[in-house]
Amino acid sequence: MKRKKEAATGGRGRGRDHDHDHDDDDDDKQRPWSDLLPELVFTIVKQISFLDRRNAKFAFPEWGSTINEASSGPFLLSYVPLFEIRILDPIDKIRYVLRPSRLPHEVMFCSIKHGWLLLCDIFWRSFFFYNPFSHVVIELPPNEQSLFGSFCFSTLPTSSQCIVLVEEFKRDHIRFIFCSPGDRKWKELYISQENIFSAEDGNAIFYKGKIYLMATEGKLGVFDLTTESWFVHDNPNAGISEPVGGINYLVESDNNLFRVWTKKHPLIHFQVAYVRVYKLDESKHVWKETRSLGGRCFFVSYNPLSIETVEEFRGEQDVIYFAGETTQVGSFSYYDVRHACMNFSEGAYIQHTFYQNSCWVMPKWDCSSPGEEH
Repeated sequence: MKRKKEAATGGRGRGRDHDHDHDDDDDDKQRPWSDLLPELVFTIVKQISFLDRRNAKFAFPEWGSTINEASSGPFLLSYVPLFEIRILDPIDKIRYVLRPSRLPHEVMFCSIKHGWLLLCDIFWRSFFFYNPFSHVVIELPPNEQSLFGSFCFSTLPTSSQCIVLVEEFKRDHIRFIFCSPGDRKWKELYISQENIFSAEDGNAIFYKGKIYLMATEGKLGVFDLTTESWFVHDNPNAGISEPVGGINYLVESDNNLFRVWTKKHPLIHFQVAYVRVYKLDESKHVWKETRSLGGRCFFVSYNPLSIETVEEFRGEQDVIYFAGETTQVGSFSYYDVRHACMNFSEGAYIQHTFYQNSCWVMPKWDCSSPGEEH
């Protein structure tokens, strides 16, 4: 053998230096998986299933950010009584069942963002964040009274900048209730209003540091928490006809504010039949109908009212997908924005009750505790 010959001659060549204090078993040793370059991790993660990603995150916590970046789109999450969570991977078309032990048996969905669910108990008094991928729970201060209204939060609940806001609309005033994770109690702010503003048929979102809401008659309300001011744009629909009925969704995408109006089929309750998409012209503060999402895909959820966005999904762009399972696994109805047409999914819809929530959620695998992420 070459190695034995070099050892016998006492040669100090390259091979000798390489074999100094060398054990034959070292040839079989490999570098740890945690030393893999991020680009290699990204390539691997794109090819593995939901469970494999989850196991990899716990085995190699340092892969967390790369696993998040490798997500090809949101998962469809549905909840049934006694808190059983079902997650459908739309790429692999495989369903998974999660049974978290740290949460109440019955919960209500309030809002969703960045892979985190804002939940509450059935009395609407105890609120908390839950990450279905890492099973992390972040509690919020309790309330003596039930909170009803539009719910939203500004950023990741693991951030010190996170703000949770609830808006309650009365005949002569608006009540804003807000807090941050780690606070001992909620704060309240009352603002009088001359005109009735109701956001019952839409969601509230944080956009450029302010909270935006749509009223049923097309008005656009803006609340600035830093200045504690409330302003209503009475005619943001100049130049367009306001659609009748339906639900208005607000969503930020590529630093732009979009409005997605949907209306269900008159005979098939869980089927979307009509869709319009608008983009806010901030110079004039009016909505303009558009047939482009900037190449992105939107994912609309009904409970809670929310929209997730990704750059592309299954190779598609400028498409709006709607939550709702069918008997054909991985089949969803979607709206082609460019051609302004609905495409109905295969299979009959599975009917959902009020307690059987179904929504899109972006995988967020981080397990950091509050205060660690800024």
